[in-house]
Amino acid sequence: MFRFLYKPQTPCFIYPQVYNPTMKKPLTFYTIILLFLVSLIHSLTGCDSSLREKNYFTIGSTKDDVLRIQGQPDRFSGYTWYYGRASVGFSISGSVDGWSNSGGRLNAQLELSEKYEGTKKNYFTIGSTKDDVLRIQGQPDRFSGYTWYYGRKKMTKKKKTSSNASVAFGIDGRVKKWTDSDGILNAQLELSERKYE
Repeated sequence: MFRFLYKPQTPCFIYPQVYNPTMKKPLTFYTIILLFLVSLIHSLTGCDSSLREKNYFTIGSTKDDVLRIQGQPDRFSGYTWYYGRASVGFSISGSVDGWSNSGGRLNAQLELSEKYEGTKKNYFTIGSTKDDVLRIQGQPDRFSGYTWYYGRKKMTKKKKTSSNASVAFGIDGRVKKWTDSDGILNAQLELSERKYE
């Protein structure tokens, strides 16, 4: 059991120490803080290898993660790597900040937030969270800024067509509007709670 001791010879400065009877010298408070910080840094830098065990990359993954999971890009320019028609975008710091999965070649997934409690609805609506849309609609094929796009581009002999399904979010991360010309989104407007007289 640990207990705190204070050095009486330093009355104007409290100098706590942790004393453990099995140790020859007590640990100072600052040593304990240092050990805590080293442990925290170790867990935050990925030494626990939780991300390295995944077979997909996501927002915030490093270039090394993408290279390990996805392999060598066909080409790259600036902050974008290309895999056929698919692309992965990186921020200035080198972490993934978006992708377009045209052709379905990328092993990329958005993840639900750790605090997500879920919704009982089988559709999303105005005001739904990104987590609600992700759980109900699944992974978007591409996204940029505040918009997620569903439906891949299709090539035919006559012309290139694409699905126009998209979900737009506000800066608060909640659904503001959607477009669904192909009827592929599980979205519904809801009646307001307000009673009209």
